[in-house]
Formats: sequence, structure tokens, C-alpha cells
Amino acid sequence: MSDAEPSDTPKGQRAVGTMVGVYRLLDHLGAGGMGDVYRAEHVKLGRRVAVKMLRPQYASNPIAVSRFFAEARAVNRISHENIVEITDFIEGFDGDNCLIMELLEGEDLGQRMMRERHLPLFATVQIAAQIAGALAAVHDAGIIHRDLKPDNVFLIQRAGHAHFVKLLDFGVAKLSDPDGQGIPVHATAAGQVIGTPEYMSPEQAGGQAIDHRTDVYSLGVMLYELVAGRLPFEASSFGELLIKHMTMPPRPLRARTGLPYVVPPALETLTLAMLAKRTSERPSSMREVERQLLDVLDSLEAPPVARTWHSRAASSSGVEMTFEPTSIMRRPWASSRWPWSAAAGAVAFAAMVAVISLRAGPRPQPLQAPETIRETPHVRAIPPPAMVAPSVMPTPPEQTPVEAATARPAATRVQRLSATTKVPRKSRPKTKVAPNGTMSVFGE
Repeated sequence: MSDAEPSDTPKGQRAVGTMVGVYRLLDHLGAGGMGDVYRAEHVKLGRRVAVKMLRPQYASNPIAVSRFFAEARAVNRISHENIVEITDFIEGFDGDNCLIMELLEGEDLGQRMMRERHLPLFATVQIAAQIAGALAAVHDAGIIHRDLKPDNVFLIQRAGHAHFVKLLDFGVAKLSDPDGQGIPVHATAAGQVIGTPEYMSPEQAGGQAIDHRTDVYSLGVMLYELVAGRLPFEASSFGELLIKHMTMPPRPLRARTGLPYVVPPALETLTLAMLAKRTSERPSSMREVERQLLDVLDSLEAPPVARTWHSRAASSSGVEMTFEPTSIMRRPWASSRWPWSAAAGAVAFAAMVAVISLRAGPRPQPLQAPETIRETPHVRAIPPPAMVAPSVMPTPPEQTPVEAATARPAATRVQRLSATTKVPRKSRPKTKVAPNGTMSVFGE
């Protein structure tokens, strides 16, 4: 049983420190149409959780209680990382009807859009692709959300991703039981149609039968608002707004002025197709919507920009948490596939070149011309004398006695030339020095 509430607690809310089962309420995070959300702590384990409590005025309404716990049944039929986890629920006779959920630190998309009218285009497509992926899992489980809007999309920081999506509030979801009958759920409040009028599909606004394509339309409204910075249909009354949803085509995105970027044609085509009045003209499934959004995302450049995030509890105290994203999520494999593939390809190419080189053996060296004889300071290289007849050999000029005395002996020069140039033996000349100093050269 809950503790007594102090008199200064707002009406309908539980006081800080109140015990709900084994959980102690720490502070109030936010409010919805039928309940309030608190930060709480397991008194024995110390684990922090979010507790969503049904307001006391609805505790005596069996239909409201049934719909409240239908959310837990809906979420637990789905297993997806972009959908909030509900781990337990408490159904008490004293009015303590609550859901135990994972605690999320961040802000909802509606708060983000109020602070920043135009999100970066990459972030917009990234957020929409994650919502589409989560809704595809919802539809695969036989569930229709029926209340898609920015307030039910929560943005957190996780695994280096600056815009990690958590889809919330399945309180008005349509479930299918094993017999194929829908579990009855009712309006969010008395006298209102199920859903939020600004994001309501034409068939939902007209009270007609709906299927998973009503969520396709609602996501199309959100995508249009994210890109254009305003809703596709605006009106001064509830009735006028529903009529526009059912009859008026949306204005093309390229006709909107003041956009900070050029809208890719593929993104505009997809958005307008999701907003088709006839369900048959919309994308056939959320899987198809997700695939097209990921294709657009792959064509965009991811800006490495730090984002500032505010938790609901921290915002009220003025504390900000800043995160520097280490990676940007594209496709589930895109952040790691291409860098590793390129590295693997480079390694494989280098290995192939090495194998070919080993099989081919050492590379043959090119033939080189023999080195020519070069002059040195001591020996002057001359080509070997040609074999000529002795009669044509030149006779050295006569020398004066002084020249003869200072000249180097011819025999020494001839010997040095012979040792250097390796003149063939038959062509080596012979010399004879006369008593008067005259040298004669004779062939062999």
C-alpha cells in the first residue's frame, strides 16, 4: 500500500518517497492522458526504473484499467531495440495500477522540435527510419499503434548514436487475440476519437476500419513536419482539420519556402506517397518505408556534430548533458561494413601480389654494356693500335739532346700501355734506341 501523500503534492500525483510495491518514487517525470510517469528505484536492488501509474480517477473504471494493461501486453509481444521495454506491472486493489518500464534519459521528439524547428536533414531521415523499423516489428506482431506523434517518440544517446529512437505509449494500440478479434480499446478521453487529430489518417478520422497503413499515414505526417517545419494540414477547429485529412492533398515540400536545405526528390516522393488518401496508394508496408528511407540516408553526408540533450528530470533543474556522437547510424551494417570491406580488400590484394611474386622467382637483371675504359690521373687510356704494316707506321720526330735527356724512356711507356690495354701479342710494336737518342718502332 502506498504511503500518505503530503498536502503540497499536486492533485493526482504521488509524493516523492512514496512506496509502490518494492519501488520508491524519486521524482515526477511527466504526465499523459491517463497516467503519470515517475523515476523510481528498487529498494533492494537499487535499480532505477520508470513507473507509469494510472491516475486514481480511472482506477475504478474497468475499461480504462483494461486498456492501461493492454499496453504491457502489446509491448511484450514485440522484441525490438527501438521500442520501450516494459518489465513488469502492478495491479493493486488500492488504486496502485502501474507499469514498470526502462528508464530513458533524453527528450521526446516533440520537445526537440519545439527547440529546433528544422532538424538537420540527416537526423530527420535517421529518426524516421528508426521509427519505421520499430513499427515494422509492431505490425509483424499483429499490432497497430494508432497514436503516432512526436510526443510518443523519445530520443536518447546510446552506443554513440545521437538520435537513438524509443517508441512509446501503446495505450491505444489495437491488438489481435488468437481468435483474430481485436481487443477493445477506447478513446484517450471521453468524447474524443482514438488518436491525435493532427496525425490521424483519413480512414481513422472517418471512423472506418483501419489496418497497418493507418500508421504509415501518421508517420508520413510526422516526416512532413520534420522536413517542412510545419504540419501538412492546419485548421482552426477539430472538424475542419479532419475534413482536410480526408479530402485535401498536401502541399509539395518543394513548394515550401524557408527550408534550410534542398529536399531530395526521393524523400519528397516517399513522403507524399505515405500521405495518400487511399490506403492502396500508400507504401504497402513499413518495411518498404524503412528501405526507402535507408536508401535516402545512404545518399546523405553525416555531419559529425555534437548534440545537447535534456532529460525530463534534468530540464526542470536546468542541468544539461552534452554528448559527442562517435558514429552516425545509417543502415544496421553501414557504419562498419564499408571500412572493414575496404581494409579486407587491400589485404587480399597485397597477399595476391606477394604470392605471384614468389611463384615467379627473382626478377632477371637487365644486361648491361661493358664499362668503357676511363682516364685516370696516372694512366691515359687509348684504344689499342691497329695492325698496320711497318712501312706506314709514323716515325717519331728527332729530339734535341735536352729533350732526349728529359724525356721518359719509351720502353717504360710502351710497357705501361701494354699492361693496361692488353694489346694482342702479334700487334705489339718493338722499339730500338740509337746511340744518338733516336727511337725507332718496328712491327713484329
